[in-house]
Amino acid sequence: LISSATLLGGGRLRLDDECPGPPLHEEQTLDQVGVVQGHCIILEPGPPPTPSQLVLRCRLSSGTKEWEVTVDEGATVAECCQLVVLSAGLQGNQWHLRRTNWCGEATEVLDDETSVLSKENLKSGDLLLIEEGKLPPKNFVRLAVSLFTPSYPTCTPAYLTDPDLTSGLLSWVMDSATGMKLSLLKWQYIGLNIEMLLKMELTSGLLSWVMDSATVGVDINEQGFTHDGDFPRVDPNEVPLHLQSPAQFYPGLPGCLVGLDSIEIHRDSTIEELKALILTLPALGGAVIPTLDFLLRVREMVNGRLGKVFKNPQQTLRRNKMETGSHVCVTVLEQEETLPATAIVVHIQARTPGRRSYGPAAEVIYDCNRSTKPAELVKLVSRLVQIDVSHLRVAKHKLESFEWIVLQENYNKESRKKKKSKSTAANIKNSPICLRDGDTLGLKNLQYDPEDADDFSTESDDRGKEILTAVQEEKRRKRKLKSTDLLDERGGANQRPRRTEVGIKIFVPDYKRSS
Repeated sequence: LISSATLLGGGRLRLDDECPGPPLHEEQTLDQVGVVQGHCIILEPGPPPTPSQLVLRCRLSSGTKEWEVTVDEGATVAECCQLVVLSAGLQGNQWHLRRTNWCGEATEVLDDETSVLSKENLKSGDLLLIEEGKLPPKNFVRLAVSLFTPSYPTCTPAYLTDPDLTSGLLSWVMDSATGMKLSLLKWQYIGLNIEMLLKMELTSGLLSWVMDSATVGVDINEQGFTHDGDFPRVDPNEVPLHLQSPAQFYPGLPGCLVGLDSIEIHRDSTIEELKALILTLPALGGAVIPTLDFLLRVREMVNGRLGKVFKNPQQTLRRNKMETGSHVCVTVLEQEETLPATAIVVHIQARTPGRRSYGPAAEVIYDCNRSTKPAELVKLVSRLVQIDVSHLRVAKHKLESFEWIVLQENYNKESRKKKKSKSTAANIKNSPICLRDGDTLGLKNLQYDPEDADDFSTESDDRGKEILTAVQEEKRRKRKLKSTDLLDERGGANQRPRRTEVGIKIFVPDYKRSS
């Protein structure tokens, strides 16, 4: 037997669960901890925490290694941050802490350094990320700002104000004889506006261009996107699939993203004030921008992807849930833009006939105030690309699952109560489509696929799905292995022992005698 004197700090207990929790307080009862018969408890070195102490897990935002720190719940956020920095062996005071959600993803920053931990609703076992950078003053947020230069012209389409516009904004020039990759004519779009374009006589639409990697100087992957380099490719032969990140197979940004600087701004400032502050950055000093609306399209960046577009200039950063560490990007437009709150900014890509790839991306702005039915969006795209609706298929790319969902009028939805499938009318803003700013729509011409056999997927989608499947299989294997080990420890059998059969007695009163 091991005595407490031989363990460093006297020893402490911890539940051996699938997700091990924090060390147990010695004053807690077994009922409070949730210990039941058959539970495995670990005895480990270290002093047990007191009821007034919190045991927090910590991790660098750029790393994967975790460690624990014990801190008094009456300590301030600044004192906790200093303790975490010392335990990590870091130097300086340019650090701050960030919360995480249940799956370990970064959420809001602990920006009030004078607040005590008990008021921040922190509990033992919570995971905190430590990030570099000093926190801004109270009620201010620090935002990272980048300049996004798309690989396509940026202008407000006229169909937002003219629903009956029949001319196409974009033209895909398809080579039906060879069936080769779509050829898109590059258009040097500098200082032109919609009125000038409408006067031009183009044979197959108003605007077209070619993304030539040799002349443009960018790398085009098999989906027609420029790879942003945030997720370097990993050789599957070097790293097991379940240890790889599926994000490496996300398509790159349709353009160039350059970091400018970070700014500090009050949380209650409006989007218009944010634009004015961005204009003061030295990197934009040479830009000729007549008004703020000419900037500037400002949008949120989420995990390196284009996200929500801030359309209402009078909305505050607090209303848009902007926190310290959030990332925004700006795009300098060729003409003034005022988007309604119901508009959705998406990208469209034409499917390459005979290949599992796409051409370059183009931008489409759709006003949901007109209709939220998929058919109306498909009709609009049909006019833009000059393809008949009967020959056009449109599908949305679900980035996280590497799947494509075809836009149609009805979807079969299973009822949980009766376990029957019923057909429900589709809404592009609701499940299962859930169209949002920054999403990608794939286009397919059925003239090149009469049987509609192409499922819109690419090789990158296949590789991403393989990683997701491998991750789930590894989790399933670990759970099975752990349950097997637990059963072996209990009785040496791999199956749960059957309960002994016990007879039951039921008392039935004699109603005849009582009557």
